[in-house]
Amino acid sequence: MRIIAGTKRGKKLQCCTGKDIRPTSDRAREALFSSLFSQMGTFAGLRVLDLFSGTGALGLEALSRGAGSAVFVEKAASSVSLLRSNIAHCGFTANSQLVQRDAVQFLQSTTESAFDLIFLDPPYGKNLIKPCLQSIVDSQLLSADGMLCAEAGATDEVPLQVGSLNCIRDRQYARSRLYFFEHEAQEE
Repeated sequence: MRIIAGTKRGKKLQCCTGKDIRPTSDRAREALFSSLFSQMGTFAGLRVLDLFSGTGALGLEALSRGAGSAVFVEKAASSVSLLRSNIAHCGFTANSQLVQRDAVQFLQSTTESAFDLIFLDPPYGKNLIKPCLQSIVDSQLLSADGMLCAEAGATDEVPLQVGSLNCIRDRQYARSRLYFFEHEAQEE
């Protein structure tokens, strides 16, 4: 696994092993970021939240492409150690915050201000996307012009609308599906 583009292009990331570890493939990440770029135009200065971060590949890719800061939330101690190492290896320690906590609990209790870009990549088959989306809406964690990207397995239930968040498109990549959410346009 490697950083695909930006200032750290080609930088190799350490990867976790085990049956529960499922990092987003380089191909799916490249498609995800291409889609985000066409929607958002730039990553410059964005505030990023990477939930269920694992290796940190999504948040690190955003930082490499110009995001201003990233908060990584991961519960597993082995992943946190690896993530800390990947952040340092890429030189993003100064603009990264690492939170070792269950992502659902983090969302339910955080006092963080809104993020411009949120990655939501929970374990497949646990149906965690809907409660996470609800907590994000309740806590107003996605900025008005922000984008949320959720990755789900084939059997995961993913609502197409939660509160003001609407799924604007989705794409299938091998055994996963990427969902792109933004706030519903307000009537003038």
